[in-house]
Amino acid sequence: MEYVLNKDTLINLPLFHFTGKIHFASTLKESDSILSFLQDEQILGFDTETKPSFKKGEHHPIALLQLASQDHVCLFAISKTGIPSRLKYILQNEKILKIGQEPGYEINKLNEEHGVKVKGIIDLVSLAKQWKCSPLNLKSLAAIFLKIRISKSARTSNWENPVLTRKQLLYAATDAWVCRQIYLEMLKLPSINPPSHQQKA
Repeated sequence: MEYVLNKDTLINLPLFHFTGKIHFASTLKESDSILSFLQDEQILGFDTETKPSFKKGEHHPIALLQLASQDHVCLFAISKTGIPSRLKYILQNEKILKIGQEPGYEINKLNEEHGVKVKGIIDLVSLAKQWKCSPLNLKSLAAIFLKIRISKSARTSNWENPVLTRKQLLYAATDAWVCRQIYLEMLKLPSINPPSHQQKA
């Protein structure tokens, strides 16, 4: 079976953004506090945001790290706080699944910049290829599996700003949450073996 999305279908889908609780941490104390909302979770949506580069050779560190449960999304401004020990534990615990869209580059960056070896990662794109999904970007996978349309308009905004706009918060939270929900829908499909797709960095 193939799951192919056409443009007309995408345009007619309802625009969606995460409607649960968004928690933003820009200090170590705040980071430690909001982690309580992820306690005992075994499947988390995973994403990061980086300030865009518009000059050749210009690179920026990861500014924001997002983890999502069913009802909560926690946003960590790691360019300001680094990665505290409790957050590091979650990222390096292979029993806590982190679901992302082609997260290999982000995993390498977290290792290079913070010495964190993320484990328990599942790549949605690798799974989507089993059913010949097309296109393979997050917006298309959300449309195929969740029947929703998500906005990408805040993607190139400045994620290192000391205060994020509501538009940025909703964008970051939605991307992480959607990764988790797509994975849960994928689990309902035949011929899937999630553990074989785990990347152990």
